[in-house]
Amino acid sequence: MQYIRKTGRIDSFVQKLAYPLPQIVVAFLFGPIAITQGIYAKYFGLSLTAIAVVLLVSRIFDAITDPLIGYWSDRYYAKTGNRKPFVVAGALLFVLSSCFLYAPYTKVVSPVYFCICFLAFYFSYTLFSIPHMAWGNELASNSVEKNTIFGLRAIADKVGKTVFYAVPLLPFFSSSEFTPETLRWSAIIAGALMFPLLYVCIRFVDKGPRKGVSSKVNGSLRSPVKIRALLYSIWNNLPFRIYISASFVGGIGTGMWYGLMFIYTDTYLKMGEKLPYIFLVSIGVSIISIGFWCKLARHLGKRVTWSIGKLCYITALVGIALLSPSQSSALPLIVMQSLVYLGFACHGVLGPSLLADIIDYGTLKSGREVGASYFSVHLLVVKTVVAASASLGLFLAGWYGYDAAATNHTDEHIFGLRLAALYLPIIFLSIGVVLINLIPMNDRRHAIIRRRLDTTKLHKGINYA
Repeated sequence: MQYIRKTGRIDSFVQKLAYPLPQIVVAFLFGPIAITQGIYAKYFGLSLTAIAVVLLVSRIFDAITDPLIGYWSDRYYAKTGNRKPFVVAGALLFVLSSCFLYAPYTKVVSPVYFCICFLAFYFSYTLFSIPHMAWGNELASNSVEKNTIFGLRAIADKVGKTVFYAVPLLPFFSSSEFTPETLRWSAIIAGALMFPLLYVCIRFVDKGPRKGVSSKVNGSLRSPVKIRALLYSIWNNLPFRIYISASFVGGIGTGMWYGLMFIYTDTYLKMGEKLPYIFLVSIGVSIISIGFWCKLARHLGKRVTWSIGKLCYITALVGIALLSPSQSSALPLIVMQSLVYLGFACHGVLGPSLLADIIDYGTLKSGREVGASYFSVHLLVVKTVVAASASLGLFLAGWYGYDAAATNHTDEHIFGLRLAALYLPIIFLSIGVVLINLIPMNDRRHAIIRRRLDTTKLHKGINYA
């Protein structure tokens, strides 16, 4: 007897809206992470090199924990068909670790304290994100549904960031700048929001499996797999290898810019007080654009549309490189930052959706549903390269002598900052666009894969491993 999910139109609509709700709080708390580096440098006296070392240590830690979380999540899913316990534990630990990171108990913060809090922050983020994204893939049955689910997740992500950037505008703050006080209040507000949003998600979203899939046959496909076989099946997935390469190269550019974004706009362009307004407008534009990216992907395909989003990002960095501290109006920076977030919005929808298609291809080849392991490998690569490149950017700017606490900078200092924050990211992002278009996956090929996979599950029940 087949297991059929209750998928009436109202029930399905409620599930699609409930699924991404915890991501609002996660994005709310993850949004300040780039700013946090600047806050710890500006207000707590940590050097750029010390922060860079912490970023590198955290990536080594992630290299161990990320694949393990993906593996454990897949094994638990193989036995129970459920990823909810991982999502709940990760979400709650993420709020707790954020409180310690964003609200230090003392004004004099040591690099050790920053490192411990940073490690706990990223561990809990991974514990939530990997199972949550794998869960989203399991709720979708075709490429269009994946665009919708991950599009709604991207909207939730942008809403969370919008809430964070609105915090400095609260009337009881003396300034609209980002300060340790705004971070502390962010942690408090997020803690209050997480519990009801997480409850709605867990209460109203099915745990799986997909509609129309036999529980007996699906259990065969979801039987536990050994680590060696798992790694082999992932490595044997050619589209995934190219996808990871594109993420790796593009992540270098994103990490270098994102790691220096606050320092560049606050200490060089002298627009720190305008940052909340700039980000609110930019994120608002990106939220509106998500529906457009989904529709464009239906006509042009995910790869071409994703490339267009990357080109928006590249154009923005070129424009920012032309700005100077003498620029009295914030309008040019608003326009450029909006283009950056247009690129982020496109990536937030089509990146995970294309990866989900590639995971289905891997499932067809190996006969194993190990979506969390794929997402864990991807997240590990992205987090590692973004943090390492952010660290590289900080090292490079510091090597040229740029000091975030100084008021005057020489031409050499400024060149080093521009090189690390803009020039090199433009080059790496451009290479990433080329690699995206080499990924051998499109909607037609995925439709064939999906039909064969559903036929295999429903009629054959073969265990390929």
